[in-house]
Amino acid sequence: MEPVDLGRIVLSKGANPTRTYRLCLQEAVAWFADEPHSDRPRCVSPVLSQVGRVLGDRLPDGKRQRLKDFVPALVDTVDDGRDDDRSRLAVDWLVREYAPAWLRLVPQLELAAESLARRPAVLTASAAAEAVAGPREAVGNALYTLYGSAVWRGLRDQGTELLHAISRRLSRNAGESAVVGTTMLAQSFIPVCGKIRLMVEATLLLAACAHATRHPGLSTDQLAAAAVRKAEAEVEDAAIELYSRLIQVRQPVSMSWLEEDLDRLLGHHTEQDG
Repeated sequence: MEPVDLGRIVLSKGANPTRTYRLCLQEAVAWFADEPHSDRPRCVSPVLSQVGRVLGDRLPDGKRQRLKDFVPALVDTVDDGRDDDRSRLAVDWLVREYAPAWLRLVPQLELAAESLARRPAVLTASAAAEAVAGPREAVGNALYTLYGSAVWRGLRDQGTELLHAISRRLSRNAGESAVVGTTMLAQSFIPVCGKIRLMVEATLLLAACAHATRHPGLSTDQLAAAAVRKAEAEVEDAAIELYSRLIQVRQPVSMSWLEEDLDRLLGHHTEQDG
């Protein structure tokens, strides 16, 4: 089998029928590992395979090429026994990085954002539920204020359409890759993940309505796009960094985690969510 030249590869969205130098991430890994052409290489851990597939599909073309750097490290992760830990790190990222990135779009939610970003490691579904309870309440209070405002009265007939537009935009964002990364904790985390998603959608509704006051006359799609765009690049970059951490199973260097907390919670969990 011809050796792969990673420098020549152009990463694309989705699976390709034949092996050329235009491949999705997982096909590139299969080639590098000397496996038959496939977008499901046998050598990659299930969590890393799922996250990589969604991340590659959601990133813009330029940023997708950065994933080539991870190809060698993905090989032989299938039997490393670290997927439970990877799912915990994905949970933590959704709570402490993904959610705050969107909450910061609304000035009155900055304190809620920081309350998440500055928490210690959030590595279980129960810890995630506790962490997001306060910010969810803050978002609810902000929505209550919005629903009594003149701007909402002007948009009320389009409210459902605007929410749908926001949801569609959010589903195409690279941050969705972390959701599939939580698969090893799915049974306990799915309800919490749904609450995080609704909180983020509500935050984007607030941001879109604020944009509408400054730019009247925009369509619901334009308002949704404007709201999501403000944090989109930040979340994309953070999702790429998360993938690097999931491969290596390491904590984020930008946050101070107590070593004993990481030891106790990451990889040695036996009672909760197991």
